[in-house]
Amino acid sequence: MSSASRSLDHPLFSTSFKNKMHYIQIALVTTVIILTGVRIALKPSFLPVTRSDTMAIVMGVKTIVVITYQLLTTHISSLKRFRSTKAYLILNSLEVVFWLAVMVLTGMGMSRYCQGSYCGISVVILLLALVIMTFSFWTAVVSKKLRREEKYAVGSSLPTYQNQMEDSPTKPAAAYTTYQV
Repeated sequence: MSSASRSLDHPLFSTSFKNKMHYIQIALVTTVIILTGVRIALKPSFLPVTRSDTMAIVMGVKTIVVITYQLLTTHISSLKRFRSTKAYLILNSLEVVFWLAVMVLTGMGMSRYCQGSYCGISVVILLLALVIMTFSFWTAVVSKKLRREEKYAVGSSLPTYQNQMEDSPTKPAAAYTTYQV
């Protein structure tokens, strides 16, 4: 077993905390969206609003949509058929890259103009983007762990949706039981 596979078994990556982490991410992203709006309002009128100013809003809305998809397909029985640990893994991995882009663009915007409260809010947004990126990395690792459990689990299976027969080959129960509400 490789060291990367062993690291997934570390207690730090416990899947029982995933839903709480999603709620924390939603709170942080909402804070970033609000701060970005304030930052745009504080920008002097002689400077145009650029992508570096609005990128955090766009990425924040995207993150809220992605997390909402994961929470709804995990907890609402009529939407469980759209549940995919592979999609969760891909989306959570992309979150890391997108929040890194927010950090870079915010830093580039700060290099052009950074005075007073506009600069202070930019620094806070930059730090929050770093925290969100770190949490996104954590959720990506946990999604990889869930994907691995689903792929290699042996034993009982649960149907992916209600219309499927009980004895059909489906995703293993271990991938469904690791979430706590």
